[in-house]
Amino acid sequence: MIRAPLSTTAVLDEAADSVRLAAAPWAGVLIVTSLPYRFAQAIFVDRLLDLGGDAAHYLNYLSMVATFTMIAFVVSRWGRLVFARAIRIAAESGEAPRRDALRVSPAVFLNYLYISSFTEFLSVMTMIVCIAPALVTMLSGIAIGSAELNDHPSIAAPFRRISRYGRELKTSAALMLIFGCALAVAAINVGAAFGIGWWLAGAAGGFDAHRWSILLSVGNHRAVLKMRHFSEPAVGVLASSMRKVRQSAKYKEQQYRKRMAAQARTATLPAELADCDGLIIPGGESTTIGKVARAYGLMEPLREYARAGHPVWGTCAGMILL
Repeated sequence: MIRAPLSTTAVLDEAADSVRLAAAPWAGVLIVTSLPYRFAQAIFVDRLLDLGGDAAHYLNYLSMVATFTMIAFVVSRWGRLVFARAIRIAAESGEAPRRDALRVSPAVFLNYLYISSFTEFLSVMTMIVCIAPALVTMLSGIAIGSAELNDHPSIAAPFRRISRYGRELKTSAALMLIFGCALAVAAINVGAAFGIGWWLAGAAGGFDAHRWSILLSVGNHRAVLKMRHFSEPAVGVLASSMRKVRQSAKYKEQQYRKRMAAQARTATLPAELADCDGLIIPGGESTTIGKVARAYGLMEPLREYARAGHPVWGTCAGMILL
């Protein structure tokens, strides 16, 4: 759109031809450099949700994860620039790019790293706004599309260039069209790849496909538990006797309300277990806990509860029972 007078729909055809020429091996470079950053992001957010109010006590650990995430971010921006350069070379020459796709100038890289950091920050700050993902996608597209034009380090020039091209409705519409089509194609390909991998792993033996299908499904209670973090998830405490019921209910309810904002419940019957988002099996005497669980008909429901992917935490005797 920037370098040639193409119509909105013609851009899609040109993009498809260019990607076909540059896909091997440059799409692989893009994937290999991007995945560590996305995984690091997920791990960092997961740890923050896990720690909650106690995060301040784990600053060294969180700083280490954050440092790795930032390094992965820088590597991912380089990979994205290399892929964009490969696409441009393919579009201009009509041939598969060679090693010259790797020749990204330091000035271009620094400018893109700077503008890309801004777009990442903007996406995090505006993720709760419905229209924000579309705007950030458009901004990121223009940033990578015009990256090689920013061949001198500057604070304002990249933003001026983005503003200039962003005002053209045709450019914005073309970017959103390409992004929508690419998202659909990527979803189909990733889904097919996972399906084939799943089938091969199951056929090889020694792979618990049922367990992983539960863990990776949207119904995974560990993910649900995190998403419901601010709406007080229900955490059950398995009680091995009536005395334990009273002790666990009083103490654990206080602790979880202070530290996790969770509803503490006792679980002595299968029906009570079904109402819990997560379960704690506390310490005590593992033989006694097992006998009482059998007496209340809890052993098989406990096995099914754990197999279904619910988070279960056993401490001391509880770990032995698990």
